[in-house]
Amino acid sequence: MSVFSVVRQENQTAAAQSSKIIAAHEEASHRVFSALSSQFGRPEAFWNVQTYTKGLMTELASKNTWTISEWAGHPTPDRLQYLLERARWDEASAREALGKVTIDVLGTGGILVFRPRTPRTVRNP
Repeated sequence: MSVFSVVRQENQTAAAQSSKIIAAHEEASHRVFSALSSQFGRPEAFWNVQTYTKGLMTELASKNTWTISEWAGHPTPDRLQYLLERARWDEASAREALGKVTIDVLGTGGILVFRPRTPRTVRNP
């Protein structure tokens, strides 16, 4: 067996593993977006959630509404800025839906702790 055939076999194995990881990521993303779809009153807001979320997961050097909008092909960042500033959605229901999907995807073999954001009290010595 030559060195080249060993390298080729290793590359094929790595490609197969990469394909499995990508497929698992796409499945998890689909489940998350499906769980969130009912949280928004308008489909446009939900589409912008998908765009913004996918943009945050890219390898953009700077991640803000301008760069993500450019990456997504939007002429201006207005859609994403509207989503972040004025879109109406039920945060508690979205958090609950994401919690259920997280448990479904990750399983219950470990311990998952969800802590709500609470303001921290800073004490002066």
